[in-house]
Amino acid sequence: MQTKSSFSHLKLVKVKSGAPNLSGGGDQSEKTKELKKNNASHALYLKEQVQSLKEHFVELKRQEDSEEAIPSGVPLLLKVDPQVDVEYLRTSFGFEIVSEQEDGFVIVASDDIDFKKFLKKVQGFSQGLGRTGSVAQVHEILFEPTQRDRLQRVLSEELFSTWSSIRDNDELIVDISVSCVGTSEVPKYPAEVEGQSIEKYAERIATWEEKYNTAYFTWDLLKIERENMIEAYLSRYRGEILNIVDGVQDKFELPDSLNFRIRISGRGFRDLVLNCSYLIDVAGPDSINSDFTAQAFENQLEFQCKITPPTQDAPYVCIVDSGIQEEHPLLSGAIDKAATVSLLQAPFNHGADEFPPGGHGTRVAGAVLYRDGIPRSGQYEFKSWLINARVLDNNNRLPSYLMPAAYLKYIVEKLKSYKSGVRVYNHSIGSSTPCKLTHMSIWAAAIDLLSHEHDVLFVQAAGNIMDIGTQSAPGILDMLSSGHKYPDFLIQPASRICNPAQSFSALTVGSVSHTEHNDGLKKSFARINMPSSFSRAGLGLWGSIKPEVVEYGGDNAHDINANPAISNPPDLCLELVRASVVPPSPLVDRDAVGTSYVAPKVSAIAAELCRLFPSESALFYKAMIVHSARWPNIDPLSVDSDENLQKMLKLYGYGIVNLDRALGNTNFRVTTFSPGKPSIRAREAHIYKIPVPEVVRKPGNENKIRIEVTLVYSAKPKRTRKLARRYFSTWVDWQTNALGEGLEEFAGRVLKNQPVHRKSSVRIVIPWTIGHKKSDGQLSNIRRGAGATQKDWADVRAHELPKEFLISVVGHEGWSKDPEDEANYCLIVSFEAIDGDLEIYSDIKVAIDRMTVGNVEV
Repeated sequence: MQTKSSFSHLKLVKVKSGAPNLSGGGDQSEKTKELKKNNASHALYLKEQVQSLKEHFVELKRQEDSEEAIPSGVPLLLKVDPQVDVEYLRTSFGFEIVSEQEDGFVIVASDDIDFKKFLKKVQGFSQGLGRTGSVAQVHEILFEPTQRDRLQRVLSEELFSTWSSIRDNDELIVDISVSCVGTSEVPKYPAEVEGQSIEKYAERIATWEEKYNTAYFTWDLLKIERENMIEAYLSRYRGEILNIVDGVQDKFELPDSLNFRIRISGRGFRDLVLNCSYLIDVAGPDSINSDFTAQAFENQLEFQCKITPPTQDAPYVCIVDSGIQEEHPLLSGAIDKAATVSLLQAPFNHGADEFPPGGHGTRVAGAVLYRDGIPRSGQYEFKSWLINARVLDNNNRLPSYLMPAAYLKYIVEKLKSYKSGVRVYNHSIGSSTPCKLTHMSIWAAAIDLLSHEHDVLFVQAAGNIMDIGTQSAPGILDMLSSGHKYPDFLIQPASRICNPAQSFSALTVGSVSHTEHNDGLKKSFARINMPSSFSRAGLGLWGSIKPEVVEYGGDNAHDINANPAISNPPDLCLELVRASVVPPSPLVDRDAVGTSYVAPKVSAIAAELCRLFPSESALFYKAMIVHSARWPNIDPLSVDSDENLQKMLKLYGYGIVNLDRALGNTNFRVTTFSPGKPSIRAREAHIYKIPVPEVVRKPGNENKIRIEVTLVYSAKPKRTRKLARRYFSTWVDWQTNALGEGLEEFAGRVLKNQPVHRKSSVRIVIPWTIGHKKSDGQLSNIRRGAGATQKDWADVRAHELPKEFLISVVGHEGWSKDPEDEANYCLIVSFEAIDGDLEIYSDIKVAIDRMTVGNVEV
């Protein structure tokens, strides 16, 4: 059993906190400035477009008089200034912001069919009146009776391509996402005013509280109203909201939306899409990704190993998959059968893994328990309990009646209070196509919300590229025939990570090869440590770094002749436990590869961290795994060009995980972390300090020190917005002091209301690899703050290290104006003499211990 390292992780010390110095927002675009100058002609254009809209929807309303009209607003597609926050559409014009799109497009809804508030502003703008300048930020109103432009943004590619061929009597099963934000908003909390009496300030707070309560009450009513609206559409066309289990509907609620899986006729579907203005998006159920499985090669082996069950207080890992062969002799001792969940309907309403050949969930379960291989003799103790949550059928497919967001919510809420609580969920399920890049999907947003609300970690497979694919998801052979060679075909848009691997809170895992193969007839694509030819890659949504990590998972082989075929020789496959009942087959074999089987190897590390650090957050487990990862030295990708560095990020994320670095340190490495479960509000900053003893940084110490920083955070998501800064209620980033910058100078730069200190004469910026801004690091067009996992690293000489290493964590306002909204985070900082030539652990530990005795936050 793994024990805590004698070189344990150390606790960071927070030394200051307060309101941060924040820079202002962006400027208006040149287009907006031009429209302000031509206000009269632009106002006329907007009036004409609105008039066309009004006439169209008045006619539609007249046609609906024969049957009861369902109030669902008027949809508009606007092109707006992309450099300006879209909130003015709500505050100035009374529009409900349904969804932000790419390239400055926004879908909004108006409950006022006459557009009185908007037209009043437009009229004032045409006359040059004050407080009407926001009209110029609305560049275009796109309207045509067929709503083609809006439909192209609301419908998935598949539904849009078949829109014209949908017949009235067709039956469709689709996921719909309905905006529920309305036009209400929580006002900003009143700031104290110098000279104002306590009584007057208390009155302002009381007024704010009344508006706060009114806003939340209005949102609750709106959600009920919108749900009733959807049910009215379904009732009219004899549709239904599907159920995942008896009495539990396929419905998932986010802070800004209701999400349903429905069954509806073709006629009802068209009515809903064209006339419900609050639709964020509509998509059919995802097709589920497969792994590569070959013929079983190994004969039945005898296992003489004595297996010991986990201890009663061992952590739990929930396997959300195709079920598990629970009586398997190599697994049964670790499976808590009392907690098994199956969400399949009869006749598959049990937890067994019946996917032939060899199962899927059973292999995944074995990879958690036997991360480093399956012993044939001796003794072996399981380190974690497994819970079997079955959602895939006998064909390893997700039934159409199961909405992924809803089944995840059901499972997490069912298990959150089971014994000591389930903290780690392995989710080796994903779509067979690349994730979309406009909005966070319902599936991925559900992972983000559940992770934040329940302090759990989802370990998610990045997804596989099959040998032969489809038009929307071409396979390996398809891309080779079109001229894309390995590994370049892995970074094509069609090879992007699957849905829901783009989730910001999920720990997404890709695969690299542990070996290579060449028998004269077949040859592996990858060499050792190179990306597996089947592993989907990044970047993720909005430029975020995905997958975060990779793990050893084998590779495919291709024929060496001119017409290559894909195969899986045993030496390229992982050794995995197999379901041995359907059909009767070996208990263990090397006959499968896929990212499904690398994710559980990382789940095993998360479980071990959970066992050794039970009081820490799930964010700590994720952050420590990401922090352990490093890129391998692989020619030609190891050449430090901008192009190759970007390729490394897309293919490896932050690198190959390392169990030893995740769990402990050495004489040459020291890792520190923010203890407990810290949280931060918008407009708040926390400063942490690590003292660097003189013996480490003394003149002449030319030893290379790698500084690594990892920040992971979570907050409440909102699907109607794009970019992390608007997707989360509060977003977070970090920055450090320069190499010659002390605490007071750094605090004066980061925090408000600090004494002004003279800038140090020696101020060398740390040469981060990725950088705070796109122009800061060694990579162009990539910044570390694009997602909720932010790692960076730099190499400096020991004598260049500052006397005190300082790092600030800063909370920023996202979509929420609620002062109570917080982001949870975990911060990790490490120093390592990467050539193993300078012992630093003990000296830095002593310095931190001394600081914590008499030093408190100021």
